[in-house]
Amino acid sequence: MAQGSTIPNRVIFKHLAPDRLKVEIGGGWPISMFGLVFLLPGLAIILIGLGIIPILDGDAHGMRWYALFGLCFFLPGASVICYRRWLTFDVRRGVLVSESRLLIPMLRQERRLQEFSSVTILSQVTSVSSSNGGSRPVKYYPVILATGTPGNGFIVNGCATYQQAFALAATLAEFLGLPVRDLSTDHLLAIAPTDLAHPLQARLRADATLQQQAAPATLLSQVEESPAGALISIPDKTGKSCMNPFVLSLFIFAAFLFIATLVTCLEPSHPRAVIQNLMLGPAVLCTGVAVLVTLRNDWIARHSSTVVLIDQQGITIEERRGKRTRKRVVVPLADMIDIDYKLDVDFRRSKGSKWGTFSGSEGVCLKTKNGLFTFGAGLPDAEVEYLAMVVERALWAVVV
Repeated sequence: MAQGSTIPNRVIFKHLAPDRLKVEIGGGWPISMFGLVFLLPGLAIILIGLGIIPILDGDAHGMRWYALFGLCFFLPGASVICYRRWLTFDVRRGVLVSESRLLIPMLRQERRLQEFSSVTILSQVTSVSSSNGGSRPVKYYPVILATGTPGNGFIVNGCATYQQAFALAATLAEFLGLPVRDLSTDHLLAIAPTDLAHPLQARLRADATLQQQAAPATLLSQVEESPAGALISIPDKTGKSCMNPFVLSLFIFAAFLFIATLVTCLEPSHPRAVIQNLMLGPAVLCTGVAVLVTLRNDWIARHSSTVVLIDQQGITIEERRGKRTRKRVVVPLADMIDIDYKLDVDFRRSKGSKWGTFSGSEGVCLKTKNGLFTFGAGLPDAEVEYLAMVVERALWAVVV
């Protein structure tokens, strides 16, 4: 088992000397506010027990138990607020010093830097409690100093976002002269410490073996490539067969017809035409509303798409819903780290779907200094691989 902390924490870098780097992990106002929830009530109970805060009808003997009870809240709160963890990388001595402190220094460890061969980024999922009493999965990204022996690495920190994880890994890799091994997605990304300062476009152009792949026989997306970049339009497959409201309206219409016929048979004294008009009126109204909602949803679905534009400005991803743009993200070329994709051949959609059989892929993944961005989720595996190749080829060709 690797040593260290897997809980996402704040990270602060301090260069003590050209050959010494100090990394402070923990603290920050979010965890401090959490500690205050326990510290302040505990402090108030202790003051009551000591008689500093007077209360009516207070038993002097019983007040002592108040002070002991308050310590049960005060000490955990103070520990959470005062928790700190330091990592000192001393290149001259060739050691890594790990120190932990609650209210007082608690633990100190030393490891030789020559044990480590790379700085590795992983992706793991943990469960946290939710407001409804259950649990929900949360993804985080541990940064590990890996060794040649599995399980003998050192966990530097568990970062809450990929952006934080890559910034931490890049800083350590440049300082220690170690490569970065990114395993946060399906395919390994290895970056030498001398290449960390180079953008993805420069690394792609330095690679003479740029991947080439022919387009699949059946391509759902529209791809336009040019020397200035590429334009990818991915139609929205959700809601194409949205006839459920129409089917519901037929049931409503049939139910009103049945009720109108039943009432006519049970109440022969009422004119049949009046009863049928009273029942058919709401039926026609409900059917009309359901049909209009169905047509509206179908029109929006047919005009919804994800548009990816690669040009000199960077990579622009737009999610369009009808004629409106729901979300727009622009990634500068200088912030690009890698292009990857995630496939899942074990999951298939219903073959009776209008769009046929699809994989449960997460689509193309853009790794950037500002986080992870994906598009094309649910497309066939071959098309996802082809779109990733198109983005790489466009980045290689575009002139900044």
